Amino acid sequence: MSDEERTVLPDSIELADDFVVIQPQKPKSIKRWLLPLCFIIIITVGLWFYHSFSQPLIRITLESRQIISDKAFLGMPIFLDNDTMAFSRSGDYGRSVLAFRQLTPSGKQFHTKAYSKSEYLNPMASPDAFIFTLKQYNTPRIYILPFDGTPKELAYGEWVSISNDGKKVVFQRDTDGNSEIWVMNSDGTDQKSTNFKGRHPECSPKRNQIVFEGNNASVSNIQTAEIDNPERSLRTLTKKDDCLYPSFSPDGKLILFYKKGDGLWVMNRNGSRQQQILKSKSETVMGRISPDGKRLAVWFGTKNEGKLSIYKIEYKNIRFSKQKVGISTLVEFIDSIKGADESVTQDQPATSVAVSESIAYVKVNKVIPKEGILIYVDDNRLATTPIDDPISVELGMHTIKLENPNTGTNWEEEHDFQIGETYTLPEIDLR
Repeated sequence: MSDEERTVLPDSIELADDFVVIQPQKPKSIKRWLLPLCFIIIITVGLWFYHSFSQPLIRITLESRQIISDKAFLGMPIFLDNDTMAFSRSGDYGRSVLAFRQLTPSGKQFHTKAYSKSEYLNPMASPDAFIFTLKQYNTPRIYILPFDGTPKELAYGEWVSISNDGKKVVFQRDTDGNSEIWVMNSDGTDQKSTNFKGRHPECSPKRNQIVFEGNNASVSNIQTAEIDNPERSLRTLTKKDDCLYPSFSPDGKLILFYKKGDGLWVMNRNGSRQQQILKSKSETVMGRISPDGKRLAVWFGTKNEGKLSIYKIEYKNIRFSKQKVGISTLVEFIDSIKGADESVTQDQPATSVAVSESIAYVKVNKVIPKEGILIYVDDNRLATTPIDDPISVELGMHTIKLENPNTGTNWEEEHDFQIGETYTLPEIDLR
């Protein structure tokens, strides 16, 4: 072959017969499977959110209603354990006593003795103690009863609750007509105000948190705060309607509350997903979930007295201790309190003394019949005759009313109370 024939053009390539061309493999594109995967994830998450938020927080079986008491006094019912309830109910002569009801197996009911000068109100419990208010002549005092100990007076106040660690007690104290939220140690020491205007506080069973009914102008809102740092952690959960009587679920995740004129509602503890669970336009409603999440105790009423009922519900199957409270022993301890015959203890907080110096008194001199006459001040029942000591009232104009519940006969009068005054009623015949 000549040199001319062997000349290869610049753009020509000569390959041997056994030469193999191997091209580098291109990476597969992830776009083909990433897009469908993202689509599937979005659809799954969307369906999960729709299912979760379309379901009610609590399902109530309305036809399961069982009336526990038709004379339950105004107050929040509590569960001592899964099958044992404690609540305030009307006793002899219109007094309020503590009642205990075992839902199973026998439904036996126990009542404390009705002291002639005292009322039992607002029971509350923790895993280690029972706590309640003993009221005498318009002066509420908080008592704590450890399940392995004896009763002890803690402070002047009412509507009390124990923190989840048992170290703090939150309660309501009324001063000069205003209600404030107070905190103290479980032994009654270090009593101090949170500076929150409000009522009906309750501690979370799982967190260092309280919920209460805060007063904002003319509207009552449900508010939460941390017990140790309340002012910086205050949070308002409801804003438009009057919302009252909050209570935590036993796992601390839900808050039940009464929306005025609209029944019983529930929401998450951060205020989200507010849902109505029981309708009621005219009656006040309070609710509490049992420790195992299977029952709902509900109080319905228009004034100081109403009906206490139990409903079956569907909620989370909450794991709770299987403790059983010995009701008979508990009642014996409570009845051993001599608060009706004792004066205020010397170590009562200075704030209570300051309050007593800015009030007046009304004394029932002689009334016929001597026993069972109800005494009201501004429609608030304060005592039942016979009584020996004066009844404390705030300064200013008040309506005093005496009523014989057996005959319906009553006596009524207005009086302008001055500081330090003791106004003695005339002889009154209500036969």
